[in-house]
Amino acid sequence: MTFYTWWQTFYRVCSPSWSHDCSAEYELIFRKHCIPLHELELKDILPIHIRECVNSAKSQNRKRKVHFLIHRVLDEALINDLIDSNPVDKLKPPKKIKKEVQCFSADEVKQILEDSETDPTALMISILLFTGLRRGELLALTWDNVHFDDKYILVCQTLV
Repeated sequence: MTFYTWWQTFYRVCSPSWSHDCSAEYELIFRKHCIPLHELELKDILPIHIRECVNSAKSQNRKRKVHFLIHRVLDEALINDLIDSNPVDKLKPPKKIKKEVQCFSADEVKQILEDSETDPTALMISILLFTGLRRGELLALTWDNVHFDDKYILVCQTLV
């Protein structure tokens, strides 16, 4: 069985449990980065082929996702006795690059609070600062979620 054929089965069976974004990203990774594997028989896939796929990604984050997806697909093939071992196990995953967290300075927070009187964007940022909401949670709020009298905000959903 080729990687392409196995991917179709894997995707059809597993994707219903994934989020829309996850499903779309996996499909993109498959179409863009897994091309060297498409015509290979599962048993003929070597670590060098996987490395070629991983290296086709530009960002370190995307390289990690390509590595993870191929590993996941081949693990499922291993579970289903289509291969004897997963060649991805012989490779180290690309290193995760930790981004330095950038925080607002005290002067920037002061400026945001001052601007929130007139600037809707500054108002949104100040709400995020004081509530700890994520951007998607804030954008998904409706007036029914805001309870001024009881002093709470009900977070029911998020926007993707």
